[in-house]
Amino acid sequence: MKHWFFYKKRHYILVVILLLFFLSLPSLSIFFYSFSSAEKLQNLPIAILLEYLKQTFFLSLGVCFFSALLGITQALLVVFFDFKGKKFLEWALILPFLFPPYILAYLYTDFFEYAGIFQSFLREFFGWQSKADYWFPQIRGMGGAIFVLTLSFYPYLYLIVRNAMLQQSATLLQAGQLLGYNFWQNFYRLILPVVKKSIFLGLIVILVHCLHDFGAVEHFSIYTLSLGIFDLWLNRGDLPSATTLSSVLMFVFLFVVLLENKINPKTQKIETNNLYTGNKKEFSPCLSYVVGGICFLPVFFGFLLPIGILLFYAFSNYSSLLETDFWIALLNSFKIATLAAFITLCISFLLAYFRRKIENKNIDSLATITILSYALPGTVLSIGFILLTRQLDQWLNLLWGGVFGNSVGLVFSGSLVILIFAYSVKFCALSQSIFGESLTGITPSLDASGRNLGYRNFRILKNIYLPILNKEIITIFLILFVEIVRELPLTLILRPIGFDTLSTYLYQFASDEMIEKTAVASLFILAMSTIPVGVLCYSIKKHSAKL
Repeated sequence: MKHWFFYKKRHYILVVILLLFFLSLPSLSIFFYSFSSAEKLQNLPIAILLEYLKQTFFLSLGVCFFSALLGITQALLVVFFDFKGKKFLEWALILPFLFPPYILAYLYTDFFEYAGIFQSFLREFFGWQSKADYWFPQIRGMGGAIFVLTLSFYPYLYLIVRNAMLQQSATLLQAGQLLGYNFWQNFYRLILPVVKKSIFLGLIVILVHCLHDFGAVEHFSIYTLSLGIFDLWLNRGDLPSATTLSSVLMFVFLFVVLLENKINPKTQKIETNNLYTGNKKEFSPCLSYVVGGICFLPVFFGFLLPIGILLFYAFSNYSSLLETDFWIALLNSFKIATLAAFITLCISFLLAYFRRKIENKNIDSLATITILSYALPGTVLSIGFILLTRQLDQWLNLLWGGVFGNSVGLVFSGSLVILIFAYSVKFCALSQSIFGESLTGITPSLDASGRNLGYRNFRILKNIYLPILNKEIITIFLILFVEIVRELPLTLILRPIGFDTLSTYLYQFASDEMIEKTAVASLFILAMSTIPVGVLCYSIKKHSAKL
């Protein structure tokens, strides 16, 4: 056949629309169900709604403020200044990426609370008898949640702002010096206006992750909207109110996603030969040590201290390695993460490839729904899957009962198939965006060259695209694998009964205040996370060495 199915543009469009439709089903389920249950939200006391909104607002404000303080300051220092330890800190500042917020929350709560190691040491060292003899900040509360989430999320802003500052040409600062500006006037009048979009983008990313969080805020008893939806649904048994509140939050995230697309400086590309190579300002020897020490604090509290606590707990509770439940959870995590990452990789690659073939702005606008699925908190997305699977089970039982006269029970609800589908919906936008950027570097003439060699579409993908994109494919697979292993709310809510992964395994012990028992599982999660973070650290070190 001269033309087969995938050679025709309308067939590409059909496949893309079908894929986008399946990926948007959970969000559509929330949207349509909320119309039939919106009036039931009035049964929820206004005081509870206001409490959800208040706690969400103050938590988001605190995390964004302190993340901006850390991220912008550190990016400015490592790009434009020389100080002691800069070469190490430039890449070490992203190490807190390794810790999921809920693991950090479990560790710091157990370490800093009244009965924890730190306060017990203080009482023994100073001879204090009770809490009345001294003051210590309360870790289990809003302050502790802001502290933990800031340590987990500031690297997003640091990386985005650092890359934006590296784009600034030395001639820009030299022009400012010719106008009589000192460095800080240059920064305020020339650098800041150029990087402000990147700062806003980083803050939006942090805001989205802050609203995502479930494990940390639940451990600190901070009832944000995400945790409030979980509470309405599973603790109060009010699914209609939870669904309606989810739809409201979904529209908020849609606005955030559209805002991110509007301000995202997509035209900027990080290239080594464009990095800022101007003269770095030097501090005095004493001030250089002070600045290096201040920049080291986030690395210490965000990585070194938690690692030390984990290793101490792990050596004290190494018997976890002998428990069958731990190895079953580890094997489950490995199997489902590998399978879900592979399926998500295939779907996202096909979507990115077909969208490149189509080059249709309307299709690109429709693809925003996949970004929304990634932006939505796991508790919200899981409600969409519950509504979807419940309806599918009802239809299947009606059909089966009409034919055979009996019911088949729950087939889709609580199945591994739905859990894997949920991972694909959640993380497809992440991998699709990376593939989209990679495909822009491949010239369309390669397709024509492949056809001149007699290749059909799948042979072009196999013999031309896959060899070119092999590094990106491996990187994306590793990122997806780590994200799926770390994912907590989706796994916790949608998993089959009796099916545990590493994240749910340590969640159960943390819920019972047995933090020491989570250490070994946490170390395994961190070990898996080191691969993509290590690649990122190596990239930063390599670029720094060329400056």
